[in-house]
Amino acid sequence: MIFNIQRYSTHDGSGIRTVIFYKGCPLSCLWCCNPESQSFGPSLLYKKSLCKDFRECLASSSVTLDENGTLYFDRTEGSDFTSLENACPSRALTVCGENRSVGEILEEVEKDISFYQNSCGGVTLSGG
Repeated sequence: MIFNIQRYSTHDGSGIRTVIFYKGCPLSCLWCCNPESQSFGPSLLYKKSLCKDFRECLASSSVTLDENGTLYFDRTEGSDFTSLENACPSRALTVCGENRSVGEILEEVEKDISFYQNSCGGVTLSGG
């Protein structure tokens, strides 16, 4: 389960790097830089600053409103996060985490081989 693939990183090792962030960590450290990556399965992320209050997401049974108009999302495993993401025209909802094969990951990594060679960079595996 991959949380993110970050290309052209200069902060996670020497040179220019591609950082592969895995999902799933049982530690739940308070200082975690990516707490949204702690669960082992896909997660639903909500970025309130992007929400334009179209409320298209309310068509899903996974979303409810409280008496103050605050949105609540059912983030339990097995919920259809992709449908929620697709229903949001403002892109405030995104699915975090996807299963990727080693081949798919290498395909991304290989796009930046010339950067690695010229900067003494490489690949960093993080999270998980």
